[in-house]
Order: sequence, then C-alpha cells, then structure tokens
Amino acid sequence: MKGPTFSRWQNTLRPVQVLFLKLIGCQVKSGPSYLEEQTASGFIYRGSPEHLAYWRGHSLPVIVVLHDEKAEKCYWQMVSDKAVIRTGKGWKIEIPKANVVGDEAKPELARIADTGWLESSRTFTTPEKFFHRAEVNPLFDYEQRLQGRQSSLAEMNEFLADVDGVIAVLIGRGGIGKSKLLRHWVSGLSGWTVLFKKETVSVSGATEQELGGDGYLIVIDDAHRQADVDQLLQLIRDLKGNGKRIKVLLSCRPIGTQRIDAALSRSFDPAAVVRIKELGSCVQDRSWPSA
Repeated sequence: MKGPTFSRWQNTLRPVQVLFLKLIGCQVKSGPSYLEEQTASGFIYRGSPEHLAYWRGHSLPVIVVLHDEKAEKCYWQMVSDKAVIRTGKGWKIEIPKANVVGDEAKPELARIADTGWLESSRTFTTPEKFFHRAEVNPLFDYEQRLQGRQSSLAEMNEFLADVDGVIAVLIGRGGIGKSKLLRHWVSGLSGWTVLFKKETVSVSGATEQELGGDGYLIVIDDAHRQADVDQLLQLIRDLKGNGKRIKVLLSCRPIGTQRIDAALSRSFDPAAVVRIKELGSCVQDRSWPSA
C-alpha cells in the first residue's frame, strides 16, 4: 500500500493576500466495500498494525478518507490514539458520517494541519514521538523489561559524567537491541533534554534554533543511515565551542562504522569520542541477571 498522499489547505490573510500552505497526510479509500460495516453514526475502517505504525509515526498528521461514489461524498477521520481501537491482531477506527469533506470541514482540518506543521519541519523529536511508531508495531516490543545490558548502561552513564567526552558511539548488528537499550537508558535520565534525530528531516539553517537551551543529549539511532551526519556533527562541534552543554550518542551497525569514523575525524579530536563496547547477545553479556 502506498503511503499517505499530501493534501494542501490554503488560508488567505487579508488584506495583504499572503498564502499559507498546510499539509495533511491523506489515505483515501474508495468503493462500496469500505462502506459496508457501519454504526448508527459512522463507518468502520479496519487496518493492519503495519499501516497504523507508519501513519502514527509520520511527521504529518494523517486522516483516513472514505469515498462514497454513489452519494458523491467523502468522509474523514484523523488517525489518533484517541480514535483508534485495538482489536487484537489489528485495529479499527470509526469514520463519522458527520465528517464530510467540504467547506464546513476546513476549519477543523486546518486545526489538525497546525498540529503537524511545526513538528514536521523539526530536525529533532522527543523520545516518546520517536518510539511511537515502533510501539504500535507488533514486531517491536519495547514494553518488556530490559534484560541485562548493565555494563552497557554503566558505560553510557559514565559517558554523560565524562567532562571531556562529547560523542559516544554504540555499535551492534541489526536486531541486537540497540534501540531498546537506548529507549530504556534515556527513560531514566534526569538533568538532560533528550532529543532524537529524525531520519526524514535533514540538518538546515533552522536546526540550531531547536537547540536554544542548554543541557542537550542528542541521540542518532541508526546513524549509518543518516545522510547528514557530517553536518550535524559540525553543528555540535560549533555549539560545544560556544560553551553549550551538549552531548551526542550515535548508534550504528558494524557495516557503517567506517563512514561514522570518517565523519567524526573531520569534526572532533579522538579524545572527545567515547567508544561503548560493541553489543553482543545477552547470553554473551556477563551482566545479564541470572534470575
């Protein structure tokens, strides 16, 4: 299935006639089969966990639109935690019959667009939003208690306490548990503003404005997949040089270490880079609790 297409809602400010474009991701379904399951107040749309994970993890707000060809109407509903009902293997959402796409819907759709407009343009996001896509995907279960990794957690905590360490590198093969470890680690931190780098938004001239405070921990998960690692590291170097309290942790797979090391060498002295011991299986991790 294709991802959401983008609908543009235009607001004109008078008298200067300045045009603003606001974006909403739309998933449009057409045909009588999508209108068969109904309640007194709406239509029931059912979807897969994979699609829900993609839509809820998208940088834009997403709405589902059902097209009634016979009535020549389109009904819509925003995909949100409040509207979605889990059904075991899947999920469902009610599309209200009162939500008809048209002039009357413009104010509400414009309000929804506003909720994603700023977020979609930001380079960084919160841990909660970063991991939201994975939380609704059954392939990722971050709710189970972390087993072991005590030595890795200790090394990362030592990195935060190290006044000379600016960058930490965490290496592990795909599926070994890097993201789960990071989620567990940052959930227990205090005294730091934790931000995760988005893969979908590149570093720009506006990125520095997102770091206006102090005491930032920037996490770049799967850094080997980020095309703008060099630019981000250069920005961190400049901010650190200006006295800002900021640290970065990069996670990557072994196949990406050469590229990451090259980028680090262009921006930081080796003494500023902390190497966390490469993650192995929990069976190999001697810190794994026996009970």
